[in-house]
Amino acid sequence: MKIKNIKKSYGNNQVLNDISFELKAGDKVALLGNNGAGKSTLMNIINGNVKASSGKIEYGKMKPTSNNTGYIMQNMTLPPDALVSEVLALFSNDEQSKEYGLKLVKEFKMESYLRQRFSNLSGGQKQKLFLVSALQNSPEYFFLDEITTGLDSESRGELFKFLSSNLKVKNSTLLLVTHYLEEALQLCDRFIILKDGKIIADLQKSDLIQEEFSFVEFLVEVPEFEAYKLKEKQYKLPKELAEQAIIKFNKELVLYQMTYRINLEELLS
Repeated sequence: MKIKNIKKSYGNNQVLNDISFELKAGDKVALLGNNGAGKSTLMNIINGNVKASSGKIEYGKMKPTSNNTGYIMQNMTLPPDALVSEVLALFSNDEQSKEYGLKLVKEFKMESYLRQRFSNLSGGQKQKLFLVSALQNSPEYFFLDEITTGLDSESRGELFKFLSSNLKVKNSTLLLVTHYLEEALQLCDRFIILKDGKIIADLQKSDLIQEEFSFVEFLVEVPEFEAYKLKEKQYKLPKELAEQAIIKFNKELVLYQMTYRINLEELLS
């Protein structure tokens, strides 16, 4: 799929300005950027929900359709009285999809609310429902737009652990819009950074290994009388100081992991 010179304006407001890049089948791509950078607009142009003002997309054999695409965004809603079981049946493509959906329900530990109504679900449960509804059809393409915004960290972690394992099995093409860098790093191997409607960086995960930046992560033991047993500390240090830091904190360390990355947060600021 080739995205060529895409522009999008609403009146005098230019949202996207000359966007070009290629997608290959099986790519896992994160669209990153601040609010108003044009991430969601670009995603919706690619999946056909929004028409570009100019430019074109050459889909080749990678044409997203309603039957081969899973599209989930934040704050999606359904009729409040709809039962979870009815929703899964409604969104399934065929009997095989229904059977796979029930398997995913068990895997996601959702059996307890199959008979619940949509209005009674929490935000995290609703997003799980939409995720299973899409996954049951084994889509070739996944478009995920800020699906964990507003969820607590535990729900976010559950959602992305489940999604990560299923995407690896199916090898779907993923386009992810998120504010959370840890989600992008967990699911994606390519990172397109948008700012003011333009691409300012297009990075592979291997490009994020650089000497100029480092994150040194420590999992530090806390005395038992504290309210919790483990506490996570994160130190951002130049690479040349990382080894000294490990030696200095060695007596406290239970587990540490060092990774050296381009600082995506600085690119996004």
